[in-house]
Amino acid sequence: DLGCDLGDPEVFNRVVAACRPIGVTGVLKGAHTSQPVYPMLAETVTAADTARLLDSDVWVMQPKFDGDRFVVEVVDGEVSVYGRNGQPKTRDVNRTILAPFRHLIRGRWVFDGEMLGGRKLVLFDMVPSDGVLDSGATFATRYAMLEAVAAVLFDGDDVMVSPVARSATEKREMLSDAETNRREGVMFRDLHGSYRAGRSDELLKHKFVKGAECVVLEVGRGGKDNIVV
Repeated sequence: DLGCDLGDPEVFNRVVAACRPIGVTGVLKGAHTSQPVYPMLAETVTAADTARLLDSDVWVMQPKFDGDRFVVEVVDGEVSVYGRNGQPKTRDVNRTILAPFRHLIRGRWVFDGEMLGGRKLVLFDMVPSDGVLDSGATFATRYAMLEAVAAVLFDGDDVMVSPVARSATEKREMLSDAETNRREGVMFRDLHGSYRAGRSDELLKHKFVKGAECVVLEVGRGGKDNIVV
C-alpha cells in the first residue's frame, strides 16, 4: 500500500456515476481483498499480419510505449502496484502520480499501463475485477470504462489514457507517426477480446526492426575477430 490519505467520497460518487452507463455493477457490495495481478502480454505479429490488421474493423491500434509495466490495483482506496511478473513494484513508484487513485474508496479497481521514466503514467486498459467489470468484458467496454474513470480522477499531465486508432486511416496515421518518431512499435487489440493473464492472441504487437550504422576504424592482426568500430 502506498500509504497516503483516503480519497474523497464525492469524487468516488462522480466516478461511479460516470461508469454506470457503461456497466459498472456491485462496486458497493461485499468485502474486497488485494490479489496478485498478472498482466496480459502480447504476441508478436509479422509485417503481413500487420497489413491485414490495419484494414480490420475488429482490431484497433495503440502506440507501443517503451516504459516500465505498471498494473495499479486499488482496493477500497488502498493502492498497490505490480509489474509484468505479478510481483509488487518498488522502482519508479511515484506517490504523487498515484495519489488520485485513492479516491476509489470502494470496490477493487485494476488498471494496466506503463510508467515512463518515473514521471508519467500511461494507462491503456482495465482488468476485470469484483463487480467493477465482469470477466468477459470486452476491450471496447474496458476502454470506455478507463476513459470515464480517468476523466474524473486526473486533471494534469502526470497520467494519460493511451489513444486508440480505430479506422484504417487512423491506424495508418498512428503507424506512420510511430515510425517517423522512432518509437518501438504499435499494439493491436481485439475490440471484442477479453482480458487474459499471460500471452494472449487478443493482444498483438508490431515492433520495428532497428538497425545501426557502423564504421570500421581498425582491423587488427587477428582479422575479423579483432575489429574495432
